[in-house]
Amino acid sequence: MHTIKISITINGTDAPSKETILNKSSNTAFLEAPDTQSILSTLINTVTAVKKEQKVYEFNYTITHLDADQNIINTIECYDFFDEVIKHDGLAPQIIAYTKATDHGEYDSRIWLDDETPAGTCAILALVTNDIKWIPEYITFLRTCDLDHEVDQSGDISTIVEQYGWCEATLSLAISRLFSCHGQHGTEDIEQMLSNGLSDFVQENNPLFAQKLKEELHYTSKSLSATNQSKQSYIDEIFKDDIVLFLDYLQDKTITNITNDLTYIWETINNK
Repeated sequence: MHTIKISITINGTDAPSKETILNKSSNTAFLEAPDTQSILSTLINTVTAVKKEQKVYEFNYTITHLDADQNIINTIECYDFFDEVIKHDGLAPQIIAYTKATDHGEYDSRIWLDDETPAGTCAILALVTNDIKWIPEYITFLRTCDLDHEVDQSGDISTIVEQYGWCEATLSLAISRLFSCHGQHGTEDIEQMLSNGLSDFVQENNPLFAQKLKEELHYTSKSLSATNQSKQSYIDEIFKDDIVLFLDYLQDKTITNITNDLTYIWETINNK
């Protein structure tokens, strides 16, 4: 019987910290759906258990397909595994579960595959480049990354926008890039996007733009402290700096509505 060996390395140690052997579902030369499902379950369960035992800042793995005589048929690195997973239907919930399991590592931040790759990146990109409907999950994922130390996020976002063009989903992604997913290069990215079609799309779809902006600002406002500061300071914190890139596209009534929404949030929290 063919087997699958999963060698997991934690926190950059030289030797695998944990190894798991799974029976392969058949003796074919490729991973079938039950195989990828079993591997995903093992990865999720392992990282979840390890986080309870120790602080985890790095988690990567290698998958080796062995024949009955323990000869190596194929080796799949962690960067390529989700290219195999996405070939099979019905595994999206497990892929999302993996992206969630690899959050909240050491310092309560996302675990890394290596110095340049947040864990879960390959998983979520496999989903979102396969179907546009996963862009909201991609935004959720970006919000868990340390965007003060960006790596390839700008390029990934650009690839997604180029693949799908300007539409409701990519508009949401662009708006989040200016606020909850701003990071180091949010301003530069938005300026580039506005020059590459976003400006025209926003002007042609202004009601949709206003709606998506309000949704993003409502999310962003939750991460700001509404206590121990005045109502005006709270509102100013939302309207400062980069939102000026969008002000030319906002009608006065939209700005008023956003201000009223923020006022309501502040007053609710402060029992005014």
